[in-house]
Amino acid sequence: MKVVTMTEMRRHWGRLFRDVHLRHETIVIQRRGKPVAMLTPPEPVVEEVKREAEEILAAFDETRAKQKPLGPDESIKRDYVNAGRKY
Repeated sequence: MKVVTMTEMRRHWGRLFRDVHLRHETIVIQRRGKPVAMLTPPEPVVEEVKREAEEILAAFDETRAKQKPLGPDESIKRDYVNAGRKY
């Protein structure tokens, strides 16, 4: 992980972005000695988001499978409740 100042970032942003893209480096940008931002390659983040989305969808499918189907009266009641939530 590379650490640069805001001044270095402004002066060498093209090289730093290239390092992130081609070398898959993570760069921490500091201002007055404190980290304020991070440049990181998108691949690890994208993979993590995909994994989390799959887990959420699997949990949703599992919950839906456990629910019993609604009868005609219950379905109409749910429509009224959902319509009331809009107002």
